[in-house]
Amino acid sequence: MRTRFTGVGTALVTPFRNDGSIDEIAVRRLARRQIDAGIHFLSPCGTTGEAPTLSHAEKIRVVELVVEENAGRVPVLAGAGGYDTRETIALVRDMEKAGADGILSVTPYYNKPTPEGLYQHYKAIAESTALPIILYNVPGRTGVNVDVATIVRLSGVPNIAGVKEASGNVVQMCEIYAAVPAEFILLSGDDPLTVAAMAVGGRGVISVASNAAPAEIQSDSGEGRHGGDGAARRGLSPADGSSEPGGARQDHARAAEPQDARSGRESMTLRRGPGSSRS
Repeated sequence: MRTRFTGVGTALVTPFRNDGSIDEIAVRRLARRQIDAGIHFLSPCGTTGEAPTLSHAEKIRVVELVVEENAGRVPVLAGAGGYDTRETIALVRDMEKAGADGILSVTPYYNKPTPEGLYQHYKAIAESTALPIILYNVPGRTGVNVDVATIVRLSGVPNIAGVKEASGNVVQMCEIYAAVPAEFILLSGDDPLTVAAMAVGGRGVISVASNAAPAEIQSDSGEGRHGGDGAARRGLSPADGSSEPGGARQDHARAAEPQDARSGRESMTLRRGPGSSRS
């Protein structure tokens, strides 16, 4: 039996209707398409799902829809993170009630917590729930790196089960794998670095690109395969920004969504101007 939250998980986009409301039919359709394509787990309400633009109630509703459509077929790893520990704990508890199987929790952003602050934040979240927690380290977005020593320390908290590593630092990935318990899961958080992560002990990827090409990414990146022939990833190269929020992320969303669903709220910070970069 596959260990939960290994292999290929999809960081689901959140489709919206033209009036800005969540397109519930499209959410279900996206989840079903991923499951039918063989994706190993689903991760709604992460940064790819534009969680910072969703209300608390909208986040819970998206998870409810994914859980209902999934019907227990694959694990659901719901996103719940932020720099307010109490607010994050409240969201985690509601995600648990909604039927999530685990929590993906992004590092607190903007306020650049110390290693001790990160440890206490994640420890408090873990102690608030029976669900397994996957840490999400993405310093390019949050402004703070969860260093190897802190990840090793957090790996001793009973229900902290792994880390989604999007630091872009393969040496750090190697050091994490060498220092954590064997059962602690190292996942790539960056599509272009999946092969490298798997080569140094990673057990899968939480993929953005799989929104558009779930079967291909699953075939190319599954646990135990060190990249295959890379065919799926060659069509979704780092140059097109496939692992980034914003422009190219929205392109993947449009490829996955029905024609009458928007890829997002088109917030001003994500809009492209003439000649703007896709990355």
